[in-house]
Amino acid sequence: SVLETLLASKVVAEQASNDGRASLGSNNRLLAGLAAGNVASAALGGFGGCGLIPQTLLNAQSGGRGALSAIGYAASMGGCVVLAAPAIGAIPVASLAGVMLAVAFATVQVEGTTAAIKAATPVGGRWNTAAVADLVALLAASMVCFFVDMAAGIVLGVALTKVLPRGASSLPEKESSPSA
Repeated sequence: SVLETLLASKVVAEQASNDGRASLGSNNRLLAGLAAGNVASAALGGFGGCGLIPQTLLNAQSGGRGALSAIGYAASMGGCVVLAAPAIGAIPVASLAGVMLAVAFATVQVEGTTAAIKAATPVGGRWNTAAVADLVALLAASMVCFFVDMAAGIVLGVALTKVLPRGASSLPEKESSPSA
C-alpha cells in the first residue's frame, strides 16, 4: 500500500505541474498520515487502505487539492456504498468497466511512452542500447502489471532497469523553462 500511495502522489504531482515533472511534497508526512489513518481504521474495526492511483487522480482532476477534498471523496464513496448499494448494484458491469478504462486512459503517460519508443527506434542503422533496454523494461513491467500483479510488475521493471545494459541517457531530457 505504501508503494501505490507514493505512485499516486507522483502521478498527481506530475499531472498538476506544467512541465510534466513531479513536485512532490513530503513523502514522510504522506506516509505518516497513511499510517495514522490505517491505525485509526483498525482501532474502529475497519481495515487499512492506501492512496489508489485511479481514485486519487479522479479526485485531483475534479479539483480536489487538500485534505478536505480527500475526506469528502472518502465520505461520498462510503455513502455510495452504504446508502446506494442497491442502485449501484443495478449498474451493468460493462458500464463500470468503461469508467475504469476511461480512468486508465487518463492515467497513461502517452508522451513518455512515445518518447521511449522513438528513442529505441534505430537511427541510421544504429540501435540505442540504453533506450532499447528502457523499452524492454517498460513493456515487460506493463505486461506483468496487466496479467499478473501490479506490485510484481513494478518490482520486475525496477529489476530490469538495474540489470539491462545502460548507456549515458536513454530518454531525452525535458527542457526546463528559465524562471522569470
